[in-house]
Amino acid sequence: MPNIGTSVGGYQLLDLLHTGRNSQIFQATREGGGQQVAIKFLLPERRKDRKALKTHAHEFQTAKSLEHPLLVRMLQYERNRNKKSADFAHGPYYVMDFFKSTSLKIAINKDQEKIKRQAHRIVTQLAQALAFMDGKEIVHRDFNPTNILVNSTGEIRISDFGVAMKCTKGLFGRSKPKDLVGTRSYMAPEQIRKQRLDGRTDIYAMGCTIYEMLTGKPPIRAENPDELLLKHCRSTPLTLTQLGMEDATPEMDALALSMLAKKKEDRPDNMHSFLAQFRKMRISTDDPMPSNEGMANMGM
Repeated sequence: MPNIGTSVGGYQLLDLLHTGRNSQIFQATREGGGQQVAIKFLLPERRKDRKALKTHAHEFQTAKSLEHPLLVRMLQYERNRNKKSADFAHGPYYVMDFFKSTSLKIAINKDQEKIKRQAHRIVTQLAQALAFMDGKEIVHRDFNPTNILVNSTGEIRISDFGVAMKCTKGLFGRSKPKDLVGTRSYMAPEQIRKQRLDGRTDIYAMGCTIYEMLTGKPPIRAENPDELLLKHCRSTPLTLTQLGMEDATPEMDALALSMLAKKKEDRPDNMHSFLAQFRKMRISTDDPMPSNEGMANMGM
């Protein structure tokens, strides 16, 4: 595995940003040019794992096809199959834009009140990004606070497209997953049951994320993983107010709860429909009403 200070493909590694189950992400700079990037390497023990290799390449290819300001931008992919190459020992890696940030999960745990204050901006950006993905018929399938990057001002990027799926619409469209993948605290009932997926599957996950941003915890919790999946399919969640957000407006209570409907037909039709409601409302009773100027600044 490369170390800080190592030169890889014309980039010098500056800092280790994250170590996951399958990979490590480093901050790096282009030698001689100063361009700041992030580089994701597979861990050595995963480089012979076909599934890990496929997921790694799929993540790059999917994100590369989704050019949007609120999605992490991919720059290049290197397979490193040439044993004579100086970079062969580092295995496959890909290069992406560096966005100085932390995960939304860490930000919530560190200062949930700050995230609550930034919620209107963050949620609007998330909805815009998911609306774009839905237009491309891509379902993220692992949308959750860990896979959302947020900086100190509330600007976001969505990342980690390793299990994203092309869900084509229509009678003969491909939209049924073969495997159960995702993070269990944010999985929609149809995802758990391996039924047809569409953009409303990510709307459910975003509803769970909104709950966590505003209350500090996901709306569905259980003592073990199997019970958690069962609750997603059967249990009616409490409202934001019932979970302790005493200043939640009635309209925010109702909209957030609708995102967690068991049947996707009972959720907002799409993110454009969600935004049409959300941009007009206050999240908490202390919030000012969104102005027309503010909506314009958010791209509405």
